[in-house]
Amino acid sequence: MSTHEANAPNSRAAEVADWLHSAIDMPGSSVQEESSQEIHFSIPSTLTDLMIKELYHKFFGPRVVSIGPCHHELPHVKPMENFKRKAVRELAERVKEDVTVEQVYANVEEHLLKTRNCYSPKFKQMNDGMWCLMMFLDACFIIEFICNDNILTSGKRSWLNMKKRDRDLVRHDLLLYDNQLPYQVIDALARAFRCDEFTLHLLTRRFLQMPLLNISSAPTPMFLDYIKCVSCLQRQKAPVHLLKAPVHLLQFYKDIWISVLFGDDVEEEEDNNNKEEEDHLKICPPFTATELKKAGIRCICASDLSKGIRFESSILSGMLFLPKLTINEWTVYLFHNLVAYEYACSLQYRSQNRSFGISSYLNFMCMLTNGEEDVKELRARGVIEINIAAGDEQLIRFLREITAPTDSNPQAIRNVKRQISNYFRRKRFPLVVARAEMKQRYFSGPWSFLVFLAVIFTVGMTVIQTVLTAIQTYK
Repeated sequence: MSTHEANAPNSRAAEVADWLHSAIDMPGSSVQEESSQEIHFSIPSTLTDLMIKELYHKFFGPRVVSIGPCHHELPHVKPMENFKRKAVRELAERVKEDVTVEQVYANVEEHLLKTRNCYSPKFKQMNDGMWCLMMFLDACFIIEFICNDNILTSGKRSWLNMKKRDRDLVRHDLLLYDNQLPYQVIDALARAFRCDEFTLHLLTRRFLQMPLLNISSAPTPMFLDYIKCVSCLQRQKAPVHLLKAPVHLLQFYKDIWISVLFGDDVEEEEDNNNKEEEDHLKICPPFTATELKKAGIRCICASDLSKGIRFESSILSGMLFLPKLTINEWTVYLFHNLVAYEYACSLQYRSQNRSFGISSYLNFMCMLTNGEEDVKELRARGVIEINIAAGDEQLIRFLREITAPTDSNPQAIRNVKRQISNYFRRKRFPLVVARAEMKQRYFSGPWSFLVFLAVIFTVGMTVIQTVLTAIQTYK
C-alpha cells in the first residue's frame, strides 16, 4: 500500500473534522438495522391539492423551528439554527471524555445519507455535505430538547435559555407531519453520544406526555408510572433492538394516544371469523349522546386513562366512559397532522386497518355529537372541554370536516359498539327507556324533583279526598 493511500483516510477524517467544527462553531457502536417499512414524511398531494396555501401553513407549517428539508429555507425559522448548534456543543461537552464529535458523526454519517430516501426527490439538489449537516443538527437538537424539557423541568427556564412561549412553539413544531426526522436516526445518534436507548425511549414518552400536547386529560403521576411500567414490560418481553421502533415522533405520539383512547380494545389486524358480528356492527345505527341518555346510558369522563373507552351496563342503565377531549389551539393542529399521517398510511396500506386509530376516535366522537344538544350534554359531563372561542356548532363542523377524507376502522372500539348494540336490543329495553325518560323529566334538577313531589302530593290528596267523600256518601 502506498503512502498516499494510507494517508487518504486520515486526510478525509481531518477534512470532516474541520468542516464539522466550523459548522457547529466549536473550539478546537453498532447501528440498528434499517427498517424495511417505507417512511412517510410528506402530506399526500390529494390533501394539499384541496387546501389553500394559507390553511397549509396554518396547520402544517412550523412556527419557530424547521426539522428536515421541507421548511428548511423559510426565513422565519433561521434564528433557531443557533440553538441547534448549541445543542451539538452541549451534547459533545457531556461526552468529551468518552467520544469526540468527529467519532459520533462518523458513526451516523451513513444513516444521515440514507434519509434522502425518506423525502421527496425535489430535495436531491442539496449536496451530501449540506444534507448530512442539516440532519445532524436537527437530530442533535431533538435529542437535547427532549432530554432537557420533560415533565420534571416543565415551567423552568431550560439550558437553551428559551422563553416559555418559544419552548411551547418548539413542542408544537416537533409534531408537525411535514417537520419530521426518522426516529431511527435520532436513536442511532443518541447511542453514538452514549445515551442509553431505553432512557431515550422513556424520555421521549415523557416528552410526548407534556400537558400542552395532550388531546385528552392531563397525565397524572400515576399514569406516568403506568407508561414506565409498560415500557419496562416491553423491554423484558423482548430486547429493545427487536422492538418495532416508531417511524418518527408523530407516529410515536399517535401510538401513545391510541393506547390511551382504546386501552385493551386497541385495533388490530386479525382474521374476523365472526362474520355475523362484523355485519351487525356495520348495520348498527349511529347513536348520539342525547339518544344514549334517553336510553339510560350516561357518558362519563374516564378518570383511569389506562382502560381507554369502555362501556359498563347494569340492570336498567349503562355508563359509557370516554377520555376527555380537549379542544384548543394546539390540539386542532395536532388532529390535522395526525389525520393527515393516517390518511397517508391508508394510501399505502389499503388492506390494513391499523392506520385509522385517531380517525376512528374522531369518527366515534362525531357520531356522538350530531347536534348542539349532544355537545352540551358531553360538556356538562366533562367529556368535552373547549378552550377556544368556538361554539358548539363550530365543534360539530370541525369534527365533520376533519373526518371527511378518512375512513373509520371497523375493528376500532368494536367491543364498545357491540356492548351498546346489545344493550339496545335487550328485551327489557322499553322499561329502560321509560325509566330514563322519567328520570330526565322529573329528576334532572332539584326544582324538577320538587315539582314532581308536589304533583304526587296533589294527586295523593285528591285520591284521599275522593275516598273520604265516597265513604261519607255511603254512610
